[in-house]
Amino acid sequence: MKSFFSWSVRTHLLLLVLAATIPALALVWWSGQELQRMSVEKTQEATRRLVLGMTDDLEQVEENARVLLTTLSNVPTIKMALFKICVETYPASPIPAQPRSQFAEFCTTPLLSSVWNHAR
Repeated sequence: MKSFFSWSVRTHLLLLVLAATIPALALVWWSGQELQRMSVEKTQEATRRLVLGMTDDLEQVEENARVLLTTLSNVPTIKMALFKICVETYPASPIPAQPRSQFAEFCTTPLLSSVWNHAR
C-alpha cells in the first residue's frame, strides 16, 4: 500500500472536503434537532395556554348557566308550569295537589327526554 503522502492531489482534496463536510453536516443535523425540540415545546405551551383559556371560559359558562337556572327556578310561573307538566305526565304519582316549598320533585317527561328539577 502506498503511503499517505504518495496519494494524488485529487485524493487529498477529496479527504479534505470530507473532513470539513462531516462536522458541518453533524452541526446542521444537531441544529435541526434543536429547532424541532424548540418547536415542539412552543407548540405544547401554546396548547396548554389554549386549554387553560377554554377551561376558564367553560367554568364561566357553567356559572352563568347555574345562575340562570337558579333564577328561573324561582319564577312562580315556571314553577307552576313544571308542576302541571308533572301532574299531567304522571297523574297517579304521589305528587301533592299544592306545591310544598320544602320538597324537590323530579319529573321525567318522555317528550323532552330530560329531567326537570321542580323545587317547590
